Amino acid sequence: MPRTIGIPSPLGRAASGSQPVAFEQLVGPDDGITILAARVAAGSLIGGWHRHDRGQYLESVSGEGFVQDFGEQPIALPAGARVWCPPGTVHRHGAAANGEWHQFSITPGGTEWFATDGEAAAALAAAG
Repeated sequence: MPRTIGIPSPLGRAASGSQPVAFEQLVGPDDGITILAARVAAGSLIGGWHRHDRGQYLESVSGEGFVQDFGEQPIALPAGARVWCPPGTVHRHGAAANGEWHQFSITPGGTEWFATDGEAAAALAAAG
């Protein structure tokens, strides 16, 4: 489960969209860290299930988003909420269904993306 730095509450629903996501990469992975600002359309995900080898810091700048660990319920990220997703945690994040969401993220190290729920589950099983 992401370690909450703010005080989010359960969202109770998952986003289901493939609407546009706009990124502004502030620092790139060639520097050993990726810093992004993202605008996410209502009900959209940022790429689906993934994990980071050194964790990820997320901050909800405006609107309402969510973060969800694989197999767990989503956690709402209202504006101002901050979470740390520990290294290796398979998770996803995106905008709530009711409006656009802006997020800021800091990701040291690499990211592994999973195309399907089955791939994410297999990666978790292999990790033990």
